[in-house]
Amino acid sequence: MKRVMFATLMMLNLALGIARTAVAATPQVIPFQGRLTDAAGTPINAAQNLTFKIYIVATGGSAQFTETQNAVTVANGLFSVQIGSATGGGVPATVFSGADLFLGITVGSDPEMTPRQRLGSVPYAMRAGIVPALSLDRVTPSANVPSGSMGDMVTTTVTIPTSGNILVIGSGQFGFSAATGASNFAWFQIDETAGGGLDNEHYNAAGFTSSPGGTAVLPVSIMRAYGKSAGTYTFRLEAMMGSSTTGSAYFWQPTITAMFFPDNIGPVVLAPTVAATGAAQPQPQPQPQGR
Repeated sequence: MKRVMFATLMMLNLALGIARTAVAATPQVIPFQGRLTDAAGTPINAAQNLTFKIYIVATGGSAQFTETQNAVTVANGLFSVQIGSATGGGVPATVFSGADLFLGITVGSDPEMTPRQRLGSVPYAMRAGIVPALSLDRVTPSANVPSGSMGDMVTTTVTIPTSGNILVIGSGQFGFSAATGASNFAWFQIDETAGGGLDNEHYNAAGFTSSPGGTAVLPVSIMRAYGKSAGTYTFRLEAMMGSSTTGSAYFWQPTITAMFFPDNIGPVVLAPTVAATGAAQPQPQPQPQGR
């Protein structure tokens, strides 16, 4: 009889695979490594047939996924596999339904080892493979920046299968021209509603209140996070010329990216490094400084 002395999930490789799953139809696999010994604790040094089963219970129950990998190399007890690599399409995304998951391992004809290995929260990121986990759109070469109300520079739409967080990032280059001393700046924001005015809680600004004259190009970057339930959402990178602005303006290669992080990959807790004191103050309208 053999036993696993330790086993670890290769979380980094899996996390990096989230975007790959969305961009290319690569099989969904769980990198896994462990150490096999015999009952006396002596490391195994021979190829082994390994069977992996994923359950939603720690004991008993029926496997949600089963895969056998034959002749797995075991050297000084150590082995490394990618669970799902021997199955067409890899581990089905439906396995990651939100329930706790446990991995059972069987070596050859031995009974399944106990206890089962509890799968951490990171494999749930594979759930995003059902739909795009990464959505990106770009307008080339440019979009005109309107005045009076926010205008769409570029939009992107993402469908998510479960609740989670969506991080939306917008970027591009704000190009404009104005006479010396004139005001020429713009406000930028990420929003879900077309048109409308400036959102004082979520904006960025670029340009000059007193232009040096001629033409200038400034980089712009902005991001916004949303907590969403399952559904389809459209996000907009918007822009609007500032008050009393003269001259022409455009947004070159506006780009928007939406990244989805399911709730069931685990919560993120942020610990502030600087204590905030006093009451929050209203944010003033942006007035970019002259350069």
